[in-house]
Parts: sequence; structure tokens; C-alpha cells
Amino acid sequence: MKLSKLTLSGYRCFGQEQAIQFALPATEKIGSGLTYIVGENNSGKTTVLEAFQMGKGEMIRTSDAKPLIRTEISMFDDNDVMITNLVTSEDTYTLIDQVGSPDVIKEKPIFIPARRYWQPRINNRNMRYQDIINNSSNVSLRTIENDQWGAANVEVSAILASIRENKDDYLTYIRLMKRIFPTFADFTPAREDYEFIEYRTTDGIKHKTDFLGDGIVSVMRILAFLMDECDSPLVIDEPELSLHPAAQRRLLDVLANWSSDHLRQIILSTHSLYFIDWKYIANGATLNRVAKDANSDATIHTLATFDKYSSLINGGDWTQPYLMDTIAKEIFLYDDVLFLEGQEDVGLLKREPSLNGDINLFGYGVRGWSHFEMALTLAQDLGIQKAAAILDQGEEESRCAEHLRFMFPSYKIFQWERTDIRDKPGFFPMCSNGCPDLVKVKFPKEGYFTEKGKKKPTEQLGDYQSVINEVNEYFGYAPSTTA
Repeated sequence: MKLSKLTLSGYRCFGQEQAIQFALPATEKIGSGLTYIVGENNSGKTTVLEAFQMGKGEMIRTSDAKPLIRTEISMFDDNDVMITNLVTSEDTYTLIDQVGSPDVIKEKPIFIPARRYWQPRINNRNMRYQDIINNSSNVSLRTIENDQWGAANVEVSAILASIRENKDDYLTYIRLMKRIFPTFADFTPAREDYEFIEYRTTDGIKHKTDFLGDGIVSVMRILAFLMDECDSPLVIDEPELSLHPAAQRRLLDVLANWSSDHLRQIILSTHSLYFIDWKYIANGATLNRVAKDANSDATIHTLATFDKYSSLINGGDWTQPYLMDTIAKEIFLYDDVLFLEGQEDVGLLKREPSLNGDINLFGYGVRGWSHFEMALTLAQDLGIQKAAAILDQGEEESRCAEHLRFMFPSYKIFQWERTDIRDKPGFFPMCSNGCPDLVKVKFPKEGYFTEKGKKKPTEQLGDYQSVINEVNEYFGYAPSTTA
């Protein structure tokens, strides 16, 4: 069973109905089955993750629900048919499923919490692999989170023991682990006073898994549940925890390939830029950004199409390989985004002490004034509360600024009085017969910095400081008197 969306209302910080949209995996489109859930701390991501685990008969604490608002949590399959509809009774706040069946409940997402410690001891050698997975999927989020060394964690060793007994599963697991940790060699059940999982490296060293680093233990657990053959979506909370950036990228690669090869929906709640990849969004991955509005109500904004931003991200050539790097992905995680024309603007203003450091400068710039509309559209679709742009002076730039003010009235559009951020000399390219090629004449530009990037004296800066102060004020920071 595939899911198309999860809706929730009247639950904790979610007043009005909001929806998480799920990506649907497609063969030969790597990463197409990935669904991202991102947002700042205290934005509502944990509430969404808890909603995945709710079932009929569970209690919603009175403090969790908005006063006089019925809590409702619903899931829809890939045909947009409602398969569960959990609602609270007015008197008890007990969840009642109005449409779900026992078979549907078994298919709810399998959840891997952020705390991924597990007991290396094998306590239930005879439990079947599928039984372990099914039991784990029925353990609530709060039970797993509060039971660090309890039964839910012991099960991982039993899963690994089951994988070890199946040759194909075992070889697949070894291959996946090696892709993430190249020094990994093997794992096997071992025995001293009790049976446990032993981890082996390529240099022949053996470790009990309870002596391993948190990152390795975390990945072992993720891969154990990833290899489940059931059709339930897999939800992973903060897959980046305790992992080096290189290991984060390799784990994402494993998950992205698995989602398309096995048509598995994989849902990632993350704070890491290394787990978000533009090319997977281009292939169909869906990004949901959770944010809070001025009334502290949580809202969900979904980025489900790549086409209208594609030239913003992919418009560079081999001379601009950085357009898809982590810098350009910061927009997914932060509010207060300031868009600038190019990398020179970003580089110079990042050194500007009077510009508040909490304002996020987008990547290396949008690559010219003509891309501002796409950048602001991306910000609007992501639910970013405050975004702004600064354009240079010029006839075309002024027309663009007016258009942007009309298109994005909730955002702020600034414009310098100068034609560029720094001075640039004019030049007259020569045509083949030695005469000036007037079509390509480049006139000199005057900026606020010298050609070599040195800030000019205060008396030569014109409107520079007033624009900086206006930017600070728009984003809610006190204007600076620093010149």
C-alpha cells in the first residue's frame, strides 16, 4: 500500500487542517520515493511524526488538543481514498477510527525514532523476521522514545540474526553497509555468556555492537528495517544523527536507490542539508516544510514540482558547479532569506558587519535579476514568512523590481542607486576587421566597493547604509549605525 497524504487538524499546534504530501516511487527514477519533512525546531515536525503512529483507542491528552476543536488525523492511499480517519470523542479525547479496518492498521508506516540505541543481546532467536517488523510497527512513538533499552530495541538484534540466516538478505545487508562504511566487513551472532551481535571490520577487529559508535549503530538499525519486504512506508527521524557528512551522503544514496528499486516510500524528517538533494526532487521526491505562523499555528508547505525552479538550480554550466550544493539548499531550512543577484553580492555582503548575521543570504545569488521571480516563488511555495531581494540600478532592473512588488506584495524588494555592487571597468571588444563591435560594448559600472572588493569611504557610499538599515528593519532587526 502506498500513501498519498496525511491530514491532521486540531492536534497540538495544528489548528486548521494541514496535509503532508507523499512522493510515489517510480522505477528508474532514483530518489522518487523520498518524502522530506523539514522545519526549524518547535515548528511541528515531531507532532507530524507522532500522527503517523496514532491508532484507534489511543488517548490525546487534553493539553494536546486545541480547545473546542475536534482532533482528526486521516491517511489516504495512492488513489486518494481515505483509509483511516481517526477522530476524538468530545468527552474522552479517545481516537476512534471511522473508516479503517484491522488490515489497514497493520499497514501503517514503520517508524524509526531518532534515538536508535539497541541491545546487542539476542533474546528472541525464533521470532520470524516479518513478525518482528509487524510488532515494531505497532509500537507507538512515545513508547520507543521512552524505552531506550526495552523490547522495541532488543528486536533489532533478532532482525539482524534473521538476516544473517538468509544468504540473499545477508549479502544485500553487507553490500549496503559497505557502501556507507567502507571498512565494514561482516556481522554475525556470537556467544559468550549470552548470544549477541558482533561487528567485524576489514582489518579483522571484532566489536560487540554495544561498544560501537552511535552513527554505526544507527545505520545498522536503519538498514535492518529498510530490508523489510512489506509495503509499508518507512519513516526515519533525523537519519543524520552522529554521522559524518560523507556517511550522510552515502546513506542518502542508499535510501534513494532503494526507494526506486523496491518501490518503497521512505519518509525522512531531517535538519541536514546533506540529506536533501535537488536531483531527487527533480525525479519526484516531495519536500514538506513545517512552519509556524504569527499565531503559532503550524502550517505545512509542499514542494512537489521541480519544473518552475529548474532553471534557477540547473541553469549553470560546468563553470558553476556550486549551484546545487548545500549553500543553495539552505532555503529549505531557514526563514529570513535575502536574495541577491550574484556571488559577488553574496561574498561582499557576508563581510558586511552592519548587516545582521541572522539574515540568510541565498546561496551564491540567483544568477542575475531575471531569476528573482523564480527565487521568490520558491520562497513563497515553501511558506517562508519573510524574504527580500536587492536589485541593482538600471532600466530593466527597475521594471523587474516593480513587477516583483506586484507579484509578491508580502515580500520586500529593494534597489540600489548604483549599477552594481562593485566598480567594473567598461571595455570595447574588437570585431574581426578591427572596428569596435558596438553591440557588445560594456560600459563601466559604479558600485559601493572598488573593483578589487574594498569598501569605499563613507562619504562615497551614497545610499548603501540606508539600504542595509532598511533590510535589517524589514527582517526585524535594529538598524545599524556602522558605516
